[in-house]
Amino acid sequence: MTNHISEVILRDAAAEVTIMRCAYFMENWATAVQEVRHKDHPFLETVITPVEFEVPMVAVKDIGYHSAKCILSTETDRAGSSPYVFELHGPREYSSVDVQRAFAKVLGREVELRPVAKEDLTEYFGRFLPETAVGPFVEMTLSFLPGGVMHKQYEQRHDVRVVRGEVELEEVVAGLLGEEGRKYFDDVRL
Repeated sequence: MTNHISEVILRDAAAEVTIMRCAYFMENWATAVQEVRHKDHPFLETVITPVEFEVPMVAVKDIGYHSAKCILSTETDRAGSSPYVFELHGPREYSSVDVQRAFAKVLGREVELRPVAKEDLTEYFGRFLPETAVGPFVEMTLSFLPGGVMHKQYEQRHDVRVVRGEVELEEVVAGLLGEEGRKYFDDVRL
């Protein structure tokens, strides 16, 4: 909702306006790092259900790259199109199972996947969000899951420009895991 309000305010702010709509940030999975590092029983909680449901995700590194590219661009394909609106997604869509596999691969051990049922979203978000933010987060989450208003709109779109980033989920997960992630990349390079 905040993004929409911002777009309405900014669409006429300058002669040329570019609006980049970024997908779900891969770095949002940083909240799972402590649980997946659990020595006895690593686990990953997810609100993206069903767990095989794929959603567009993008790395912050790709957002930075494409932001700079837009600022420095002299491309004429946007001429006459202000605001120029596009969505930025990662190289492909990912599911919660893909995230689980990425953590397991980087860590070199199994990670349990714990889906949060729709009816448990209020309790889940209530564990770490201020009370005033819980309702909006539940509403936002339900909106992009199958059957939600954003999901329905997403399926019906045909004229949306989608730009693909290059950073894969495994790279982001390795970065989130710090030293353990660096070891993973050192082993992969060998």
